[in-house]
Order: sequence, then structure tokens, then C-alpha cells
Amino acid sequence: MCLRAQPASGGYTITPLYFIANALNASGQVAGYGASTNGQTHAFLYAGGQTLDLGTLPGGSSSEALALNSLGQVVGDSTVSGGATHAFLYANGQMTDLGTLPRGYSSYATGINDAGQIVGWSDTTPAGYSYPRPDHAFLYSAGQMEDLGSVGTLFATWSHAMAINASGQVAGWSDTDNGGGPHAFLYTSGVMRDLGTLGGDQSRASAINASGQVVGWSSLAQGYASHAFLYSGGVMSDLGTLTNQSNSYAAGINSVGQVAGYSTSTGNGPAFLHSIAGGLINLSTQVGDPNWSVGGAVGINDAGQVLCAANNFALDPPALACILTSAVSATSTILSRPTLLGSVFQVTVSSIAGTSYTLESTGNLSATNWVTTQSATGTGGAITLTDANASAGARFYRVRAQ
Repeated sequence: MCLRAQPASGGYTITPLYFIANALNASGQVAGYGASTNGQTHAFLYAGGQTLDLGTLPGGSSSEALALNSLGQVVGDSTVSGGATHAFLYANGQMTDLGTLPRGYSSYATGINDAGQIVGWSDTTPAGYSYPRPDHAFLYSAGQMEDLGSVGTLFATWSHAMAINASGQVAGWSDTDNGGGPHAFLYTSGVMRDLGTLGGDQSRASAINASGQVVGWSSLAQGYASHAFLYSGGVMSDLGTLTNQSNSYAAGINSVGQVAGYSTSTGNGPAFLHSIAGGLINLSTQVGDPNWSVGGAVGINDAGQVLCAANNFALDPPALACILTSAVSATSTILSRPTLLGSVFQVTVSSIAGTSYTLESTGNLSATNWVTTQSATGTGGAITLTDANASAGARFYRVRAQ
């Protein structure tokens, strides 16, 4: 088992983007949309420092890119002849129409893995009806679009697939039969599982990582607030909010469990980065350039780069989004060999000389009052941090590096 530490604070370098950004892959390529030379909205791909206009499907006037894989294959949606919108795959310089579910009119592609499996949703037309409804999640593989159905079984139950991992697990949201709002789901091996909520009446999943951990947001039992969640090991955990904010929404998760999203009271608030090691960090405060206004995070890759909505009107043209790259490498500090023997918990840290490391624990993942159990200064080699009183129920641990 290998975990990774998150620095307690530190600056980020900024890569400006001049279009609306929706997705980020492992290589730092970005998919989104912006104004084309003819003034229409077109899907864009940012790669190698260049922005490419992907065009539209034949007969269409507008398009948007919503996701991409590590191979740079892009999916999204485009208008077509007749005014409908169809899901597309852009690969090898060509945009391909994925069609719709049977008797559908429009479709949208929202996720793709490196095997080329694509997810999204399409409207459908039930027998006996002349107009399309409702939307159903789909899985597109080997040239075939499969209807994934919904958690609910009653007529007009909707479902949207939002993301897919390398194992073919799908995350999204679906109506249920309880008459409330939609619930987040995890689709595995032909079974769509209702992930429940944080006590409220609705939840939605937005992303999934290679381990099957799912993130999104859920309403709470009390009031009208919604909080970001992490679903892992069968448990949905509340990630809380940034200070003085009432809501939070998780948009992405990478392979080491770092979660990116935003926290707000109204509108699109500041971006956050969450990890067991570092808790909830306000990324907007990590940017030193006052010309930048960094909004919500929409994605994160395995290198720890975070894709955010942003603006910088000091640039010409103004930037509309950015990639944040931490000045501290995501792999510079590695936690390994966590062990629990009786009531003693230990973890080994591959330390940086002169850096201070603090082992902290809590019984609640969304807590703000983590308890310090031991601190030590890095030697440049392996050091061990210990909690000698780890017998009091379930605990979460993190190591803060300063």
C-alpha cells in the first residue's frame, strides 16, 4: 500500500488558457470549447502549447468538448443537420458521430477511457410515444451504444453517465423510485448501484478514478446546503467546505485520491484541493499573481495538476481558464508501509531534508480539528511517524509537510 502526502501550503505556476476548459488528461492536454474564427462555438483541444479547433460534425454549426483520455482522444457533442445534437469522438484528426440510443434524437458524450470506451447520455422514445424522453446513460464500445438504464424502474426515470475508468466502471446520477431527487450511481459489471446521499434527497457523481473511488456532491439532511463527497469502500464521506462557505462540489479525483472542486455560498466559488494528507486547501489563495482570479476546479490529473475556471484581464486576449501546477512535486514525499499493531499506528515517510512532517489523525474525514500525534524533521531519508494510542475506533491519518 502506498499513499502520498500533500504539502500544507505552497505556490502554483499558472498556464493560461483562452477558452472554456472542461477536462484535463495525464499529459496536461485540455478539452473545452470557445469561439471559432467564424464566431461559432467549437470544441477545442489544447496540446503542446497549441489550441486546435476540432470543428463540428457534418452539417453542424457548434460543438463542445467535454472529456479526453491520455491518448488525446476527445469526446463531446456537436449539432448536426436538422438541429439535433449528437455525441462525437475526435481521434486521428477526424470527428465521428456516435449516434443515439434507439429512437433517440440527441446525445452527449461525457467520458472516455484509454480503451476507447465512451459514456454519456441519450434521450430515448418509449414505445407508444412520439417524442423523445427520458435521457438514459449509455456506454459506447466497439461501435455499439448500450443503454445502461436507471436506478429507478418507473416510467420517465432519467440517468446520466459522467465518467468511466480503465476498468469500465461508470459513475453518474439517476432518478430513483422514491420521488425525490436523483442519486449518484456506480455502474459495475452490468449492475447500477445507488450510492445514496449525505442525508439529503439527492446526490450526483461527477468523476471516478482507477480504484473505483467516486466523487460528486450531495444535499444534506438539514437545510439547503450541498457538500462534496468521496465514495470509497462502500462509504460516502462528507468532504466539508472551505472556511465561510456553505456549499462544496467535487469535480475530479486522481489515482492517489486527491479531489478537486469548488466551495461557495453563491455562484462559482474558489477552487479547492482535498486529500487525506492535506485536508481541504483553498487553491485560490495559492496563486501569487494578483491579476489572476481563480474560480472553481473542474479536473485534476495524476501529476496533481488542477484545471480551473479563471480570468486574467491583464492578458490580451483575456484568459478564461488555467492549469495550476504545484511548485512541490506530487511525488516528492511518499508515505509507505502503514501498519497497525495493537494500538500502535506507524507510517514511513520518504523525507526531504529540513522539511517538517506532522502526523495527524481524526475520526471524521470532514473534520477541521485534526489532532497532532507526532512531528519530526526530514533527514533526506526514511523517517517513521507513530501514533501510540490508535485504539479508539476508526481513524483517518494524514501527514502535513511544511
